[in-house]
Amino acid sequence: MNIDEKLALYLDILHCSHPIHLWEYTEDLELIQSDYSKIQFGGDLLSEMKIKDLLRDNTHAGTHKPLFVENRLGLIFIIAYAYKQIPERVYVLGPAFTGADSLTSFNELLQTTGLPFTDQRYTLDEIKATPIISSANLLQYAVTLHYLINNEHISVNEIEFRSTSERDPKETLDRITSEHRGIYEGEQSFLKLIKEGNPDYAKGLQKMLRLSSGMRVEKGNTVRNAKNNLLVLLTLVSRASIEGGLDPAISYNLNDYYANRLEKCQSVAEAARLSQEMLEDYTQRNRIQRKKDGISRPVKAACDYISIHIDEPITISDLARNAGYTDYYFSRRFKEETGLSVSEYIRNAKIERAKLLLLDSGLSINEIYEELGFGTRNNFFQTFKKATGVSPSEFRKGIKKKE
Repeated sequence: MNIDEKLALYLDILHCSHPIHLWEYTEDLELIQSDYSKIQFGGDLLSEMKIKDLLRDNTHAGTHKPLFVENRLGLIFIIAYAYKQIPERVYVLGPAFTGADSLTSFNELLQTTGLPFTDQRYTLDEIKATPIISSANLLQYAVTLHYLINNEHISVNEIEFRSTSERDPKETLDRITSEHRGIYEGEQSFLKLIKEGNPDYAKGLQKMLRLSSGMRVEKGNTVRNAKNNLLVLLTLVSRASIEGGLDPAISYNLNDYYANRLEKCQSVAEAARLSQEMLEDYTQRNRIQRKKDGISRPVKAACDYISIHIDEPITISDLARNAGYTDYYFSRRFKEETGLSVSEYIRNAKIERAKLLLLDSGLSINEIYEELGFGTRNNFFQTFKKATGVSPSEFRKGIKKKE
């Protein structure tokens, strides 16, 4: 596959998320081709955006690393040099904004350009179609573009920042990174759904991921990077759950449990499946926790103990002793407050845990029933089907079919 074919495929992939465009220039910055045909930027983009002089200075300096360029109107462009290609080429990816406020700023600045009103109107209409892409994603686009045209791996830290305005390039970087406020707000919206036990938490997660693709620290391979980001997510979710009322002992134990399992993952897909299980587990526990607000402290503590030790043998005597009651008094009080006997509550907790493990743990059905102490495969199948209406294997197949 030659460079043109690679870039065509790359653009097709990017267009699945954002309507971003690519221009190809000679090493002397003469336009060769572009997939963009609209009026304002259909011609020589670099001249239109006042970028050519900046690039000539950069070329004379002998650098070959990608540039992250912002023009005075707040539009962002990625410049990548195909310096190993003969003849050399310069590629421009863009334009994009990094935040919703960028379009407002653009409109204000456009009025200071001296363009006739009609030209301003046409320009603004076209700019409204410009995608808003987080700087984290744009930086990854730059790294990928550099690799495609030079077959060379670089980190985001090697990308240089430039501005066509008079201000210091550091101000451009500061302005771009100020979008972290938006990332924080998206993060808090997602964590609020987790704390509430809201099953729509996945929508909040997608919104957060659109703003940020995770830490910009590159350490090791892609599996290691995925693990690092998921460890951060796990920490945020566990702390948010405590704030939402989940017992700290449960949250911390779950944190350790999932962190240990995460380190054993061998692929990004395996780590992603585990993260789904982890998020569903925390969300479900937070949802149950809210329903337990009217339960007395001793009974609530017993429920929490069952939740933490669900894969261990649990007896009424142990729970009663921890609560400071006799077996008979504890059993009666537990049923009065929860509506279930201790054995029914434990069985339901095991079934809920089994559903999570069937969902995405990758464990076999035999491993699941052994881990949860069902004794025999037949006992597990009968208990599970009575509670859910389907067998464990049917449940797992149904989930995969739905996905």
